[in-house]
Amino acid sequence: MLGPLITAIPTPFDENNQINERLVVRFINYLANNGSDGVVVAGTTGEGTSLSVDEKIRLFELVLDNAPKKLKVLANIGTNYTKDSLDLLEKIDHLPFDGYMVIVPYYVKPTQRGMYEHFKTIANATKKPIMVYNVPSRVAVAIEYETLACLITNCPNIKALKHASNDLEMISKLKANYPNFEVYSGEDKNLLKALRKGADGVVSVISNAFGNDVKELIEDFNIGIENEKLSEYLNIISDLAFIETNPGPIKYILTKKGFDFKKLRLPLAKIDPMSAKKIDAVLGD
Repeated sequence: MLGPLITAIPTPFDENNQINERLVVRFINYLANNGSDGVVVAGTTGEGTSLSVDEKIRLFELVLDNAPKKLKVLANIGTNYTKDSLDLLEKIDHLPFDGYMVIVPYYVKPTQRGMYEHFKTIANATKKPIMVYNVPSRVAVAIEYETLACLITNCPNIKALKHASNDLEMISKLKANYPNFEVYSGEDKNLLKALRKGADGVVSVISNAFGNDVKELIEDFNIGIENEKLSEYLNIISDLAFIETNPGPIKYILTKKGFDFKKLRLPLAKIDPMSAKKIDAVLGD
């Protein structure tokens, strides 16, 4: 098992818009000491679509070389063109990742058959575990239960799902029929509801800044305590973290906490002053 709290980490950039390598190292160790069991590198929160292949490889190596051994590391290799994912995989599969995250292809709106062939082709190209990333709000299409069931049956290294959807019945159905298949909420605000449906944990954005709180909510649930008060607080944090397009708000919050995540790469831009004011009103100046 990857562990219940996987953090989708942002990528820090310096004043020259290059990866801030020193901050990557510092922040990875901070996460390991503040609740995270693992990290996803170069995903949506990490502005993966704004990183070149060489930058991704350097970022992957940097995280792997400096992450504490207890921290699981997942590399995002998902793209909207299967060959691009395969080409990246070929360049990095020798590295000691704990697995890969692969998104349902965005923009092209594949059919269920296309999704199946996409994931199967990638899974057949590696022996490492794969986490399917279902996020219809960004992709415009969702992977269906039947497609996932076929993948689980035919691709033994497809081990997990990041489910960023309000269709929580998918979680309970998967866990009922495939109890060893790991299902993670991909929505911070759905965490407690997802746990009730049988989710194994969360791939979280807010855990970048509130990791111990997110971990406490999960651990409480696992011993039979539904911490509604903490859940309500984290839902407020989640609303702030998604007040604009991710990762702008979480980068702003982290900068407030002393980590220099001010820079984003276009077309993403720093958050609007009114959004910043709303965050400040809750978290303080």
